[in-house]
Formats: sequence, structure tokens, C-alpha cells
Amino acid sequence: LSRADVPALTVTADPSSIVEVTGSSRSDWSLRFCAQGEGNSEGEARERLQAISMSRTGSSVLLNGPGLGQIAGTRGQLSVDAPADAPVVVHVSFGAVDIRDMAGPVRVTAMHGRARILDTIGKVDGTGLVVDFAGSKGTVGLSAEAEINLKLSTTRFEGTLTAWAQRPVRVLVPQASQ
Repeated sequence: LSRADVPALTVTADPSSIVEVTGSSRSDWSLRFCAQGEGNSEGEARERLQAISMSRTGSSVLLNGPGLGQIAGTRGQLSVDAPADAPVVVHVSFGAVDIRDMAGPVRVTAMHGRARILDTIGKVDGTGLVVDFAGSKGTVGLSAEAEINLKLSTTRFEGTLTAWAQRPVRVLVPQASQ
């Protein structure tokens, strides 16, 4: 997808989906979608596979899947190679989000899943059941229903980092941190 057509990407995913976004020096967006259906027979696997799809309208991508009671044996995975400075918004209900190497504004919600935000700088807003963050700078706000795991990758974090969880907030810092 060209950056002129999609200046910012929004991804919404139904249950049993995984969304991965990796920033790079590329000037456009590249999306790869993989759907998987399992079953006790080929027919059952095909039926489950047909329940998963991806659609796009403008700057929004939707991963469609079966409802919560029917997710067994189905999985969808979207991998996005993104311009590193582009804004990204990802909402996943019962799945996982993995964001890496982004410099533009990032907003991630994985309400009943894990949100991993790694080596991402700039404005970051992350919410999930569990949130993992590794970075060195930015304006970062994190919230988790369960726990947050932080790794500060330099001896001094440049910017602000706020983390709130109902359970532990764990922080790994390098020796000699300020």
C-alpha cells in the first residue's frame, strides 16, 4: 500500500488473531496475511479456514474471525512491514500484538491478550492484559489488567514513561542507570 493512500494504518482484529508490525526504512506498507484452519477432517479444516478473512477499507484493515465460542482450530496472522515514522493503531480483542522498531505514534490495545512493544520510540500508548515494553526514549503510557514487563535498553531513558498494572510492574535496567 502506498504511503500517499495510507498515511496512517489502523488494524482491528477479532479473536484468535495475531498482528505484527515492524518498522523499517521503506516508504510504503507491505501486508502479509495468513489464515489457518484445523479439524479432524479436511472438510472441517476448510470450513474453519473460511471463517477467517482480511478486508481493507481506506486506511483500515479488519481481520475477521469466528466468535469466541467458535475460535478453536482457527488462527489469523497479519504481518506488516511499515514505514518506521508512520502512525499505527492496532486493536485486538482476544489475541496478541507485536510492534517493533517504530518511531511514529503507536497506539496498541490487546485487552485480553499480550501487547509487546519493542525498540519503539516516540509517542506510545499501550494497553493489554499483559504488556511488554523495551526501549530507550519516548513519551510512553502503558496500562495492563495483569502485569507489565519493562526493559530499559540504555542507561538513561529520554522522555517519560508511565506504567500502571493491577499486578506487578517489573523493570530491568542496565547497570549505572540514571
